[in-house]
Amino acid sequence: MGVMSVRAPQAGTAVSGSQPVINDLVLPYELGPTEQRVSIRFRLFLTRCLFSCLSILIMLGLWVWNTRFRGVTNYFDDPLIKVMYIVYGAITVLTLGVALGRWLFERRRLRAVTGQQVACQVNRSGMALGELQLSWAQVDGFSARTPWWSKLGHYELTGADGSARLLIDQLPVAPSTVANAVRIFSGDQVRLDTRRLDR
Repeated sequence: MGVMSVRAPQAGTAVSGSQPVINDLVLPYELGPTEQRVSIRFRLFLTRCLFSCLSILIMLGLWVWNTRFRGVTNYFDDPLIKVMYIVYGAITVLTLGVALGRWLFERRRLRAVTGQQVACQVNRSGMALGELQLSWAQVDGFSARTPWWSKLGHYELTGADGSARLLIDQLPVAPSTVANAVRIFSGDQVRLDTRRLDR
């Protein structure tokens, strides 16, 4: 688990009273929640694999029971039987594919940030989110939002050089801490927009 750090001024910099002056806020990646999601998605994928195998065995068992023990020779000539097998097979493949896709997506997301040192940095000259670094004058917007299709909120930084996104739980601090740092270091030029967060 990463630890938030603040950098004090260099020797010779004026300090007010006994309180150190903070030059910047440096936040590392918090990998714990993403690692947990990868683990959960993998277990769900294995569960889907098990149910898929059981589904195949059940369908095969029905076919064997009807053709071998009941003597049904035209088992698949019944339209209802055909529809049942097709629908059941399609649902099985679809659920298995979705589970696999969600696991691979989370694993790729984890690998993308593993080994990276700084997730977010805020100082007097500007801020960085992921690989995007902008001066305060270049920042067009900074928001924290929760999409309607997901429970995972993310930060989004947009500016002249592009945009960057970062999941909120990939930082070791709450959005309020990031919002205060951005407001203070930017001299109130930039504020974190949280109107679409957890809506």
